[in-house]
Amino acid sequence: MGIIKSNVKVFLDAKRRGVDFSNAATLGRMRWYVTETGDKYADRFFKEVLGTKNLTVIDNSTYQGAGVVHDLNKDIPETLEEKFDVVIDSGTLEHVFNFPTAIKNCMRMVKIGGTIFISTPANNYCGHGFYQFSPELFFRIFSEENGFEVTKMYVLKHPYPGAELSKNQKLYEVRDPKILGQRVGLVSSSLVLLMIEVRRVSKKTIFAEYPQQSDYVTLWNKTENKQKKDKKELIKNIINKLPRQIKNFIWGNLQLRNYSFSNRKFFKRWKDS
Repeated sequence: MGIIKSNVKVFLDAKRRGVDFSNAATLGRMRWYVTETGDKYADRFFKEVLGTKNLTVIDNSTYQGAGVVHDLNKDIPETLEEKFDVVIDSGTLEHVFNFPTAIKNCMRMVKIGGTIFISTPANNYCGHGFYQFSPELFFRIFSEENGFEVTKMYVLKHPYPGAELSKNQKLYEVRDPKILGQRVGLVSSSLVLLMIEVRRVSKKTIFAEYPQQSDYVTLWNKTENKQKKDKKELIKNIINKLPRQIKNFIWGNLQLRNYSFSNRKFFKRWKDS
């Protein structure tokens, strides 16, 4: 759990847009990986740069000096509800087995009008934690139905070994699959993190209904344009009539081309990265 160069850019951009960091909670104590200042942790960055007046560290033990000891697998107490201006996770949620409860805890802890920041593995982090996540998961979780809106959604591309050791970090804004009407996938040779900024806009019952993947909802509701669907089906049928080796080669290459950073419909390079 720690703050890397791209976290700093995202936080400073949010502060310029008016996000209040005065009363902040972090999941685990954030290590400082940006500059060699002798600081092991990012406490000074929060207080001196982001203007944090009260910094609360929440963890499952006190080994890094947590002020609140709580297992995120379990529901938070009422004393933590709507308590913080910002809740920051930079490498915890993927390690919590009961993810639905853990993410709901984050949502409950932030005030109305407050912000949640999440940095978590997306690609090529197998074995790092319990999970790797897709952008769609967070688009569907932080929805109007749950009282939230996604302000920013990025994928961070960086070379091996880890993001904290990589100077070459590139951020791409991610489109919502629901808006595009198709899955936003990514196949990459590099490591990829998700970086998310969301705002709580109203108090609603969180997960009154569980999120569903948007492309399946489209199919279930049969809302896809018929003419567009017919064209797709025609191309699909032509390819599927080809010999198996040729057919698989075409489908494989189309998929790789579509699920890459060169797909500008899915991913747009962030100007500040």
